[in-house]
Amino acid sequence: MPLGDFDIVQITSQVTVSFWRYYPQPESHPGFTSADLSRLLRRLHAIPAPPVSLAKFRPLTSLVDALSDDTADVLSKDDRQWITEQVAIVTQRLTNRDWDLGAGLVHGDAWAGNLLVSPRGAGLGDWDRVAHGPREIDLIPTWHAAHRYGRGTDWINRFVDIYGYDLRDSPAFDDLLRMRDLAQLPGPLRRAPHSPRHAAALRQRLAGLRAGNTGQWIAL
Repeated sequence: MPLGDFDIVQITSQVTVSFWRYYPQPESHPGFTSADLSRLLRRLHAIPAPPVSLAKFRPLTSLVDALSDDTADVLSKDDRQWITEQVAIVTQRLTNRDWDLGAGLVHGDAWAGNLLVSPRGAGLGDWDRVAHGPREIDLIPTWHAAHRYGRGTDWINRFVDIYGYDLRDSPAFDDLLRMRDLAQLPGPLRRAPHSPRHAAALRQRLAGLRAGNTGQWIAL
């Protein structure tokens, strides 16, 4: 069960290039579970530091970038200001605190939708946000899927049984969940001007966050 199928070559101290292998995904695959994800993350978080320098994990960079795009014009001035304030609050609360699992190599967007079928089993794809940071960052998508997308407690329990840590025990849980909530805005935000479906999802997510509504979201 590979973590990912790629080679990393450090050309200079400033330039690192990765070469990826492409595997077509079978249409008949039943889909991956939180247990598949948990096995991979447990292995990932146990390996030593990689032989290349990694950027320090910074929360919500994709949202900050999205707010600077022209597509962000779909937001009202008040919504844009509120989001900006929330990013600052969450970033501050997640900075310089103690973490139960310590810091190390993190994937940065570890949810079941980023798992791929390879000849050796499940593998993690989409390594755009790989960084050095608190390992809890890779766990929160599983809890978020249960809270926002109807996966339920069984989805969490299967993950915990394998990984061996329940994120709900972390003092940072509420802040991590808030971070993941906000991290789910850039996708629909960028597509909202041209897609009624994404515009509706953006309105639902933003209205729920502003009202403190913890209900289920439209999945995209």
